[in-house]
Amino acid sequence: MDDQNATQPADARPEPDQAPGPQAAPTHYVGIGASAGGLEAIETFFLNAPEDAGFAFIVVQHLSPDYKSLMVELLSKRTRMAVHRAGDGMRAAPDTVYVIPPKKNLTIFHGALLLEEQDHSRGINLPIDIFFRSLAEDMGEKAVGIILSGTGSDGMRGVRAIKEHGGMVMVQEEETAKFDGMPRAAIATGLADFIFPPDAMPAQLLSYTAHPYVLKSERSDSLLTDEDRLTRIFAILRDRCKVDFTYYKPSTVNRRIERRMSVNGLDDIGAYVSFLQRHAGEATALYRELLIGVTNFFRDESVFRYLSETALPALFEAHGDSQIRFWTAGCSTGEDAYSLAILARECMERMGRRPWFRTGPAGRPSGPPGSTRRRPRSGPWNGFWTRSATASSP
Repeated sequence: MDDQNATQPADARPEPDQAPGPQAAPTHYVGIGASAGGLEAIETFFLNAPEDAGFAFIVVQHLSPDYKSLMVELLSKRTRMAVHRAGDGMRAAPDTVYVIPPKKNLTIFHGALLLEEQDHSRGINLPIDIFFRSLAEDMGEKAVGIILSGTGSDGMRGVRAIKEHGGMVMVQEEETAKFDGMPRAAIATGLADFIFPPDAMPAQLLSYTAHPYVLKSERSDSLLTDEDRLTRIFAILRDRCKVDFTYYKPSTVNRRIERRMSVNGLDDIGAYVSFLQRHAGEATALYRELLIGVTNFFRDESVFRYLSETALPALFEAHGDSQIRFWTAGCSTGEDAYSLAILARECMERMGRRPWFRTGPAGRPSGPPGSTRRRPRSGPWNGFWTRSATASSP
């Protein structure tokens, strides 16, 4: 291999850490998240990865702050693509691999990679979630998130963000991962499009991105004109999932059905209806696609700041020990309700009052009938009461 490289022209392959010159934008941006046991999976992935498909690969791995990462050098031996340590402001190029440096968080904005120092003063640092969220917001349907071996649950929230923005998610099979914590957490969301061992992922990635739906630059509303088949899809969903999507936003329905068609390699809506009828699990997958929750903790920062500094103190002051109930409508997996509960508790503690909460779920479950989708032990928080209010509560 060294002899081969010695005979190549000097400009045949950029040296590691040397930014490439101006090029066309990548067709897709593939974020790869890994932690413990992830090196072997990453190497296996790139041994099988396409070298001229136009993808930009960004590897985000948990690294010790005291560890000198050799990832650039190791991956350079596994692929003919250029491999760089991500630099601040470096623009992602096609057929190129970028690796996060130690002690940094990585985001992407208008195709440029941005680095920040990790801040542990605000709790556990989750670099994969941080990058996946920015990738979802910046690249939308061109974003691909891949979760490989690792402990913990980093990447789980990022997976949800990528799906919210129309991207694709692929997760390593738990049985093939040295540490299955991260793959298991990502799979538990019910949002993984594909679950494969690392060596099979590149071929599926190529197949997905070659689908006519993924390739076309402008979306048509052709599905919306086929009322008969749309009605059949809605009828199947109502029968199996007990939800009628007839009056959901048409463009969202159109987009989500086309995504499921691309995931299953189907080009015709008639073929998809037949597939949906034959495979019960596809109805559940489409149901979850249509009901992806768009939520985060403290999502609207200015609103939650107003609640914390103005509204909640005035409310508690005015009502004293009287019963107070807070309800959050459409709280999805509960982040909005938990955020409100956290602020209320902190506010009561600042006012010298002992907080006492009682919580309980209401509304639809987080999955279709018969599903085993995991949910918080107490369910989504949609109400809580002061201590005095619980004395007479059933």
